[in-house]
Amino acid sequence: GFISQEFKKLATAILYFVVPFLLLSAIASTLYSVKAQEVTQTLAQGGKPGLFAIFAVWGSLMGYVGALMVLSICATTMLISTVYCYIKLYNQKGTDGFSINDVWIEVTKYFWSVLVASILVGIVIGIGIVFCVLPGIYFGVALSIIFCIMIFEEKGFYDSFSRSMKLIKTDWWGTFGVLVVAAIIVYIIAV
Repeated sequence: GFISQEFKKLATAILYFVVPFLLLSAIASTLYSVKAQEVTQTLAQGGKPGLFAIFAVWGSLMGYVGALMVLSICATTMLISTVYCYIKLYNQKGTDGFSINDVWIEVTKYFWSVLVASILVGIVIGIGIVFCVLPGIYFGVALSIIFCIMIFEEKGFYDSFSRSMKLIKTDWWGTFGVLVVAAIIVYIIAV
């Protein structure tokens, strides 16, 4: 019911705040693909390249990879911030009690903290995956609501981290099941 009732207004917020980052990310991805193809063709035509040439080629691609990563993280952060701030305002003020500008004010208030939190959560999950896949999965599920807590309860990273771990601890398997079903639905829609 929420999506059908609020689709137009939420889609407008996403269009204004998220799509520019997605477009920049798509441009960076295209530039990286073109550059990688050029580099591959150059290496293929030049015979067997030396070690220095290979490192020089990878070095020339790192700027594109870095820009693509930064823009992708910013786009994801903007999407998370926009949707959760919209829902927060909807809960606080009702369907007609806020404007797109109010959503923007909320998004700018939380964007940087959500960005830093997403990087830190990514590091925690990455370390968990490096040590063994299971700790990475555990942390991924246990920290799945950290952004909701940051925005809805207006807590900092450490408090949100602790609260997310505590809340999910009581029903980790149920949360895992919901996330798996949601991932399957997203996959089916994407295909």
